[in-house]
Amino acid sequence: MFLARDTDLVCLTPAISGNGTADALGLHTFEVPLELPPVEVGMAWHPRNDADPAHRWLRDHIRQAVTSLRLL
Repeated sequence: MFLARDTDLVCLTPAISGNGTADALGLHTFEVPLELPPVEVGMAWHPRNDADPAHRWLRDHIRQAVTSLRLL
């Protein structure tokens, strides 16, 4: 969104991710007039981090945050 604010580019972002940020940045929003396919989000981590409890905690929280953004 900062890139869109500071350039003449257009930014595509889920509506829920804005939460007033677009207004605060002086951006104008509109719905995309097309049927767009869903975006698949994946996570990849180096295998050495698999057993690290702190890294597992971080992965779980990122997974929960991204999952809660789904607009079903």
